[in-house]
Amino acid sequence: MYILNTTRALCREWFLALFARLRTCNQFTFRRRCVVATANCTIEAQGYGSNTQNFRAYGHVKLNGRVVWESALDDPRRVPNRRGVNVIPLNPFTCSAKERSWRFETEESSAWNRELTTYMNEIRRGDVVVGVTADAVSRRMRSSSLRHLGVADVWNIHSSGSFVFVVQKGFPAKTVEHLYRHEEDGLQSKITATIAGTSRQLEVGSGFTSQTQR
Repeated sequence: MYILNTTRALCREWFLALFARLRTCNQFTFRRRCVVATANCTIEAQGYGSNTQNFRAYGHVKLNGRVVWESALDDPRRVPNRRGVNVIPLNPFTCSAKERSWRFETEESSAWNRELTTYMNEIRRGDVVVGVTADAVSRRMRSSSLRHLGVADVWNIHSSGSFVFVVQKGFPAKTVEHLYRHEEDGLQSKITATIAGTSRQLEVGSGFTSQTQR
C-alpha cells in the first residue's frame, strides 16, 4: 500500500509539472524540450493615390527589407498599377506573406467594398494583415469595412488620398496606420512597423505615432 501511494504521488507531481509546462509552451515534445515560436518582423508599407500633377507614384510592402508587394502609377519599368485596397496576410514568425495579396477595387463598385468587409470578417482572431492602397479607392469606400479593426474612418478620403495599415485581428489598439485624405504635393502614406514577441503574445509597434493628415 505504501509503494502504491508513493507511486501515485510521484505520478501526480509529474503530471502537474507537465501541465505547468504545457501552459507556458506552445509545443511540448516527449524529449521534454519546449519550443516557443518568436517573431521579429519589420514591415515597411507605402501607398499612393491618384494625382493631378502627372508625377509617378510607387507603393510597396517590404518584410525585413524584402519586397513582397509593389505597385506603381506611370512606371517605365511596367510595374502594374494595382488600383484598390490591397491586403497581404502575414506570418509574423517567418516574416513572410502567408498567401497571395488580395485586391479590392472599391473605386469601381460597391460590391468590392462588401467583399473587403467579408474578407476582413473571415480572417481569424490573432491574424496579422497589411493593407495598402494604390491609385483611387474612395468612390464607394465605406468606413465600416475597417473601423472594427482600429483603422480610422476612410470613407471621406479624396481620390488623391491614400492609406496604409497593419492590424492584428481582434486587437484594434495595436493597429498602426497612416492616412492622407487628399493630394499633398506627392506625399504618400507610409509606415514602418515592428512585430515582436511569441505566439502567446505579439506586440505591434511603430517608429512614429499613428496619424491622420487632413
